Amino acid sequence: MECLSRIKVTELNSRIFKSERDLLAELNPKNIINWLGYLGLIPFFILSSGCWFLSSSLLELATDGFLLYSLGILCFLAGTLWGAAQSLPESARPWRLIVSNIFTVLAVISAWLVNILEASLFLMVSYFCIYRYEASKQHSRGWYIELRAKLTFGVLISHCSFIGSLII
Repeated sequence: MECLSRIKVTELNSRIFKSERDLLAELNPKNIINWLGYLGLIPFFILSSGCWFLSSSLLELATDGFLLYSLGILCFLAGTLWGAAQSLPESARPWRLIVSNIFTVLAVISAWLVNILEASLFLMVSYFCIYRYEASKQHSRGWYIELRAKLTFGVLISHCSFIGSLII
């Protein structure tokens, strides 16, 4: 009986060890980037949906939250262009740096100076332009650009929902 219980414990321990090993094997950069990318869509969807259903006291908070979150993520994407430029030859850097700065500065200005609808439209166009710029570069092929296409589509859908809540 004692031998049988040791076998079960050993079997259980090996299963636990195997599942922990599998978990660690899944924590590679590609999986982390995928998870973080898709998790990053959640605030877009929650806040844009909230703009349809929240009372007026919370509506302003959801609206401001949506625009600020969108602006923050756009600045992050522009920063990735800046970071990627560091690995390029010196002659290829200026355009990437200029594009990154233009989107960041114009996005901040639009969120600060124009009305909510126009700011959201500008952010929406900026997401699409940054995606197209990344997709046009040779080093952005493969799984990453496919992920960026899906994430950009999700962001654009959430912006459409947000803009719809402002119009109706």
